[in-house]
Amino acid sequence: MIPGELALEQTRIGVLTAGHSDLELFFRQPGEERLSIMARFDHPSAYRCGSCGTVLITGPHGTDT
Repeated sequence: MIPGELALEQTRIGVLTAGHSDLELFFRQPGEERLSIMARFDHPSAYRCGSCGTVLITGPHGTDT
């Protein structure tokens, strides 16, 4: 596993459009570009481990995020 941080950030469209905010969830590891996890209207499948509480978000084509 690679350590990093999650953040909710406004997209450029949200910053440039008055009165409209588009947020995206990103993962960023130190020294690397951010990786988009999901946008406001995305509804990816997810799984939660009943014993440890870990949540796994599955992306397009069944890839894990």
